[in-house]
Amino acid sequence: SERLREGLLGIPGVNLLTPLEQAGGITSFRIPEKPEGKFLEACKANRIALAKRSDLIRISPHAYNTDAEIEVVLVAIGGGGLAAGLGGFKAGGGGTV
Repeated sequence: SERLREGLLGIPGVNLLTPLEQAGGITSFRIPEKPEGKFLEACKANRIALAKRSDLIRISPHAYNTDAEIEVVLVAIGGGGLAAGLGGFKAGGGGTV
């Protein structure tokens, strides 16, 4: 969770809603300036477990996501874009978007 939160803080336009110091595995954030719909579709297609709740996205790295999946999510949201972050990536996890 810490790696995800620190990574999200470094991406312009991402609004991290979960404080860095908060213990626990759920991380909530918004990506209002990013192509959220395409990001969510790509995560679902690659079986990266996350949840869309109202206007925020929730990821639970402690339970459902591997370190590799977290890195892919950060690349996809950040400057690498969806093609660099999720293109060709086949995650082993599973979950519901």
